[in-house]
Amino acid sequence: MSSYIKNDWYMAAWAGELTDQPLGRRIANEPVCLFRDASGKVAAVEDRCPHRAVALSLGKVVAQGIECGYHGIVFDGKGECVRIPGQSHIPSKACVRHYAVEEKDSIVWLWLGDPAKADRSLIVDYPWHGDTKKWPHKEGLIPVACDYRMLLDNIMDLTHLGYVHARTIGGSPGAHSNALMKTDRTERGVKFQRWLLDSMPPPTYLKAANFPGHIDRWQELELITPCSIIQYTGGVDVAQDAYHGGSREGGFAMRVLHCVVPETDTTCHYFFSVANGWAQDNPQVTEIAYGQVYPTLIEDKVICENQQKLVADFPDRETVDIKSDEARIVFRRQLDRRIAEEQALQAASGAALSPA
Repeated sequence: MSSYIKNDWYMAAWAGELTDQPLGRRIANEPVCLFRDASGKVAAVEDRCPHRAVALSLGKVVAQGIECGYHGIVFDGKGECVRIPGQSHIPSKACVRHYAVEEKDSIVWLWLGDPAKADRSLIVDYPWHGDTKKWPHKEGLIPVACDYRMLLDNIMDLTHLGYVHARTIGGSPGAHSNALMKTDRTERGVKFQRWLLDSMPPPTYLKAANFPGHIDRWQELELITPCSIIQYTGGVDVAQDAYHGGSREGGFAMRVLHCVVPETDTTCHYFFSVANGWAQDNPQVTEIAYGQVYPTLIEDKVICENQQKLVADFPDRETVDIKSDEARIVFRRQLDRRIAEEQALQAASGAALSPA
């Protein structure tokens, strides 16, 4: 069974990545060429010229669309061929697939399936990218050589923080293992919350807020299928009693967006942004926040790439679930259910079109 939902939105790029040059990117095994047309609007077409199978992203953007760098054939944002040098006749097969694409919250979103079915209301909302006064942020992208689901599993089980990320955002392994956890299924994924009460602040928190003693620390994550995670995390002095509804102000707070987008069956694009919520008037603090998060994500990359290699080398070896896997398991079931439902509809549609 395919591991990809087709009729949904995937992050394809940061808006700032698209300038006057085309961008080639593989999304769920599909080669995609992204570019801005003459009006500045983003377009996305198959990254393969139908003439001689050269990537269109190696070409250039022209007034009419994207020009293949091999023989100068031009395609518009809908994938239609609009010019072939040296001839007026354009063969009917001289076209490329196009994708529905939207730019929102500093992100370029791509609908992987039928453009006619693209539902703009399903695009993930991330308004904090637009609130630069309260949540200044910095964006990043890391290539990871693993199945995208492995990396999502990693983020959805944060008990690993005390072991893998002890030097930055981790903290005590015991505090993570004994965290108060709540998991809720949602229509499009799963939400889970963790509280580490009366715990020692980890190194990143100490650098940011200079806590004099123990803190109450929260981690709130929402995974929206197919592959986006919205995270809000922070901590305040225990005297503020944040867990029972007290103030979350004055300590450490950070928002992280994770978009783990499949590239191939064994590689993925890890888009992320880090927003500083405790010293917003100081641009250096946003850089410090990013500088603390980035190495933790590289540590995740090392773990997940090792996991991918061992799974590939020993595909018949079983794995065991433990208590902290609850949110991950809910997500996997949701993802598998949506993929199965989509494939069942495709099969039924194909059967209806087959001759009796």
